[in-house]
Amino acid sequence: MKKEISKLKKENDKIWSLIIRKKANFTCEMCGTQTNKLEAHHIFSRRHILLRWDTRNGIGLCYYCHLQRAHREPVEFAE
Repeated sequence: MKKEISKLKKENDKIWSLIIRKKANFTCEMCGTQTNKLEAHHIFSRRHILLRWDTRNGIGLCYYCHLQRAHREPVEFAE
């Protein structure tokens, strides 16, 4: 049973990510860079299961903004 739940979570994560990236039109929502490698970032951690697949809890970011702004400066990012 745990294996099936884990598999479903991964599948839903992939779908959520695609929706977020398409919603952003494959353009970083912070710096405006267009990229086919746009990353989907959870605003509130995905450990909050009620928000994990809520598309309002996601933003499309380029690699740089995802790593440098969202994860290394989370307080400034949230503002």
